[in-house]
Amino acid sequence: MSDSPAYRFPFSIKVLVAEDNEMSKLLVTSVLSNWGLEYSVASNGNEAVDLMQQYDFDLILMDIQMPEKDGIEATIDIRNFWDERKKKIPIIALTANTAAQEQQKCIAAGMNGFLNKPFKEKDLFELIENTIHQHQKKNNSTHQSNVKEYNLSLIEELMGGDRESVKKIVQSFIQSIPPSVAAMQEACDAKDWLSTSKCAHNLKANIDTLQMNIIHEDVKNIEINGKQGIDLALIPSMVSKVKKVIEETIDQLKEEFDLR
Repeated sequence: MSDSPAYRFPFSIKVLVAEDNEMSKLLVTSVLSNWGLEYSVASNGNEAVDLMQQYDFDLILMDIQMPEKDGIEATIDIRNFWDERKKKIPIIALTANTAAQEQQKCIAAGMNGFLNKPFKEKDLFELIENTIHQHQKKNNSTHQSNVKEYNLSLIEELMGGDRESVKKIVQSFIQSIPPSVAAMQEACDAKDWLSTSKCAHNLKANIDTLQMNIIHEDVKNIEINGKQGIDLALIPSMVSKVKKVIEETIDQLKEEFDLR
C-alpha cells in the first residue's frame, strides 16, 4: 500500500463497508485504514441497512452479491428510508460482475458510482473523492436554489398566454394528481405491479404536460417494468422518487399561483 500524500483526504470521512467475502473485506479495510479513514463493516445487506440507520456515515462501499439481502436490495431500502439526510448517503458499488447490465441496475437502484473488483487503489481513491465532491456540490445547490421541477410553457402556449386559464389547469393538476400518486404508492406497497404500472400510465400525460422531465423516465420505467414483470425490485425506489418530485412540484405551483 502507498503512503503517498496523494492518498490522503483533506477532510474526515466515515465509511460503511458492506462486504461478505473475507479477502475482499480485508483488502478494502486495509486501504481505508492506510488512508486514515474511519470505517465499520457489515457482512450482508441487512446489517448494512441496520448500521446505516443507527450511525452516521459519509459513504457506503456496497458489495453486490451478499447473503440475506444483496447490495441492490440494500440500496433500495436505504433510498426509501424516512430520514432525508441518511437516505441520500453516497453509495459506491463494488462488484466482480463487469456486465453493463449490472452497472445499469446499480445506478437505477440509486447508487452513485461503480467499481469493478479487483480494483486499483488510485481508482478507488479518485472515485470516492469525486463521489463525495459531487454529493456536497448537489447538497449546496439544493440549499441555495429553488429550481422548478416543472415547465408551464406548453400549457401557456395552449392557453394563449391567458394566466387565469393556466391557473385553472394548475388547480386541476393539484387536485387530481395526489389521489393517483397515493394509489400508485399503495399498489407498490402491496407489490401489485400491474396496478402500479396502470397508475404510472395514468400519470404520464400529466407529467409530460407539465414537462416534469426529471421523472419522465421513472414514470415510463414503472409502467414498463410493472407491466412486463421485469426488474421489479427497482420499482419502489422509482415510485418514491416520483412521489417526492410531484409533492415538491405541487408546493412550488401553490406558491407561484398563490394557492396556499
